[in-house]
Amino acid sequence: MSAGLAPDEVDEARIADFLLMQLDEKESTFHRHVRRLPPAHVMVVRHDGVEMRRYWRPVADGSGAHLSDEDAATRFRALFEQAVACRLRSVHPVGSFLSGGLDSSAVTVVASRLLASSALPMDTFSAVFPEETRSDESPWMALVEQQAQAEGRPLRRHLFQGDSTGPLEVIDEITRCLGAPSSAANLYQPWQMLRMARDAGVRVMLGGHDGDTVVSHGFAVLTELAVAGRWDDADRQLAEIGTLLGNYEGVRKSLARTYLRTVPGHLWRAGHYLRALRALEQVFRRYGGSRKTMLLELLGRRKPQAHRGLASVSFAGSAVFRARQAAPRAQMGASAAEDHVRGIDSGLMAYAFEDIECVSSAFGIESRHPFFDKRLVEFCLSLPARQKIRDGWTRVVQREAMRGVLPEPLRTRPDKSNLGHNFNASLKHGGARMDQALATLAGMAGEDKQGGYVDAAMLEKVLARYRQVPKANDALLLYLAAGFAAWIRPSPKVSPPSP
Repeated sequence: MSAGLAPDEVDEARIADFLLMQLDEKESTFHRHVRRLPPAHVMVVRHDGVEMRRYWRPVADGSGAHLSDEDAATRFRALFEQAVACRLRSVHPVGSFLSGGLDSSAVTVVASRLLASSALPMDTFSAVFPEETRSDESPWMALVEQQAQAEGRPLRRHLFQGDSTGPLEVIDEITRCLGAPSSAANLYQPWQMLRMARDAGVRVMLGGHDGDTVVSHGFAVLTELAVAGRWDDADRQLAEIGTLLGNYEGVRKSLARTYLRTVPGHLWRAGHYLRALRALEQVFRRYGGSRKTMLLELLGRRKPQAHRGLASVSFAGSAVFRARQAAPRAQMGASAAEDHVRGIDSGLMAYAFEDIECVSSAFGIESRHPFFDKRLVEFCLSLPARQKIRDGWTRVVQREAMRGVLPEPLRTRPDKSNLGHNFNASLKHGGARMDQALATLAGMAGEDKQGGYVDAAMLEKVLARYRQVPKANDALLLYLAAGFAAWIRPSPKVSPPSP
C-alpha cells in the first residue's frame, strides 16, 4: 500500500469480526485489498494468474491408534525430542520461554539436555508476578532450574516482572508492529521478554505455545460418550476432572455447558431426531436449564440473542456487520478426535502464531515451535481418547512420556496458574492511554457517541465500572478498544462506516 500498488481502504467485515471477537476467518485483514495466506497453503503467482492451494491438513497418521500405553509414551518422547533437536540449529545463543507449565518446561528441559554437548548456553525467559501471586509460577520454574543445575547444565534465566507493567504501555508499539489491533491480551509479556532476549544475544526462541492443543486435553470425550448414549460414563469422567482440579462444581458446570449441552444439537444435525430429544431430556435432568428454551433452540425457533460486542449502534445496523454477525461459527466436535482437529485447524491458532511470529521478528528473533512439528501433530491426532484423558487426568501420553524428564511434581501437576488474575488488574498501568483511546473513539462517534465503529458511550461506562472494581470482561473490552484506537488513529483513509 505504501508503494501505491493497492488502495489503503479498511475492510469493514474484518472490523466487524474484531468488534464481535470472532476469530474464525483465516484470510481477511483490516485492509480490504490485502489478504492473508491461510495456514498450510501455498500461493503460486504466474504471469497468467494466481493459484492458491492447500498442501497439508491436520490428519491422523494412524501410527498411534493401536499402541500400548508404554509404546505410545515412548513414541511421543522420541518424536518430541526430534522436534526440539531439529529446531536448535543456530550459531547464536538459543532461548526458551519458560512459564512453569507442562509444555514450556518440557521444551526447556529437552533443549537444555540436547545442547549439553555444544558450547551454546541455554537462556530462559519468564514472566513472574510477585505482587499478583495467583498468576505466579515461580515455584514451578524453580523446579526446572534446580534440576538443570543438578545435571551440571545451569540455565541462564531472565525474569520479567509481569505485574509491574501492563499491555497499555506498549500497545502502540505492538499495534504498529502487527499493522492491526490484536485480540491477544497478554501479548505484551512475550513482547517484553523478546526485547530482553535480543539484548542477551538470543536469535532463536523456543516455546511451548499451544502444546496442549496439539496433545489435547481430551475434554470432548464427554461429548463423544454422551452422543453414544453413555451419559453415566460422561458424568463419571466429569466428576473425576472436577475432583482432580479441586473446584468440582465450577469445573462441572463449565465443562457441561461446553461439551454436554451441545449434544442434542449434534444429534439433531446428524438426523437422529428421536435421540436428540432423549439427549435434551438427559441434559435437563442432569444439568438443569429450561426444557422449553432448549427445545425451541433445537427446532430452530429460538436463536440466541445476537450481541454487537464493541460495535456502535450505527455500525451494528450496517449490512456488512449484520452479515458477519450471522456468519456460521465453528462448531465444537462431536468426538474427541473431531474436536482435536478443530482446535489445531482453528482461526484462533492462525492468529496466535501470526502475532508471535510478527513480534519476534520485530526484535530480530526467529520463533520455533516444537509442538507443531508435523510428525508430532499427526501422531497425536492418531491417538485414541484414553491417551488424551484418563481418570480425570488430561494429556496422558505427554505426562507418561515426560516421566524421568520433568521434575515429578511438575509432571503430575493437574492444572496451571491463571494469568487472567494479573490481566484483570493490568490496565491500571498506562491508564492515561486508556483515556486517550476513548477520546479517539469518541471523536469518531460524534456528539451523540453513537457513530463511528465503536460504542464510545458504552465504553465510558465500562471504564468507570472497571476503575471501581476490575473485572475480567471489562478489562478485555477496554484492551480491545485501546488496540483498535491505536490502529485506527493514524490511518488517513478511514471513512465513516458504510450504512
